[in-house]
Amino acid sequence: MKILINNYQPYEYKLLQEKLDHLTDSGYYPKSMGKITFFYKECSKDHLVVDVFKPVAKDYESKMREQQAFLDPYIDASYNVLYKDKNGIYVLYGENKPPKKYIETHDSYSKKNSFIYLFYFVFALIILLFFSITMSNGLPFTSMLTYGSCLLPVSFILLGFSMLYYSYNSFLSNYRIHRNKNTDPTKKDWLQHLFMHTIISLSIVFILGCLVEDTFDTRNISLSSHPVVSEATLNMETKNVQTSYTVNHGFIVNCYYHYLVKNTDAYILEVKEYDFKDSSHYYNDIIESPSLIGCDEIQQKKHYDLGKYNNQTNIIMIHDDTKIIVVNVMKDITQSQIKSVLKFYNIQK
Repeated sequence: MKILINNYQPYEYKLLQEKLDHLTDSGYYPKSMGKITFFYKECSKDHLVVDVFKPVAKDYESKMREQQAFLDPYIDASYNVLYKDKNGIYVLYGENKPPKKYIETHDSYSKKNSFIYLFYFVFALIILLFFSITMSNGLPFTSMLTYGSCLLPVSFILLGFSMLYYSYNSFLSNYRIHRNKNTDPTKKDWLQHLFMHTIISLSIVFILGCLVEDTFDTRNISLSSHPVVSEATLNMETKNVQTSYTVNHGFIVNCYYHYLVKNTDAYILEVKEYDFKDSSHYYNDIIESPSLIGCDEIQQKKHYDLGKYNNQTNIIMIHDDTKIIVVNVMKDITQSQIKSVLKFYNIQK
């Protein structure tokens, strides 16, 4: 018994033909073909012929007519289809002399295929440039609150590189089909195929891993485990309210606590607590870009800061060496609420 790993590309049809000829000359034939094919010792006079056909028509009926035109010479020679794949590789078998190969007499891979690969290349280049420029300019810490969100841009850059390599390799393969029509087969580059499939698989695994990490890292906690300012602290209405309190961990923000309160009509309170190793750099980012905490401008006080949004002072922010705490009451904050927040966190006004 012999085993064939069938991961040949259309431009390598001569390599596959050479491999099948070697097996059949030794008396080995397959009962069926797939990505992994088993060949058994048999007495047979069948020829195995490798051909490549890819329809260029758009509508289904025209594609069927093209396919029938491709198969007719083989049907006339009493050949049957043993295998075909999505790339257009066909393996046919029969005892008679095979007809002239379709790939060697027709332009099966037209300019349309080259345009598609060129489109993939440009699309991958845009993705790569976008995330590269974004990362070079520096992502805001508010978009990198988890391990997954920190690694996601790197994952998309890896995906961009893999798509660039794939589209370039496919475009080159399209050219090789025409170049190799009248040349002898060359040795299959297994390392190139292994690298291409590995980098694509890794990029997909990285992206899925980041999404899964984001999902499972978000954990619900209680106020007793890590107290923050609540609606009760600010003397807000506590009846018929819904609350959610979660925590996340990441490379940049060690811990991110998010407390949200909603009544029957709208959100009435949001508390965000960011724990860093050193918060000074990120505090300066907020002062320079108030939109990071959802406000238009920031009024700096001695021990705290106030944030305005749509001419409403609805945010109070306090910070120390390792923490930044943002309390948003969704409307004009009162002096008593400011005092309550400062008292809760043991800060002098």
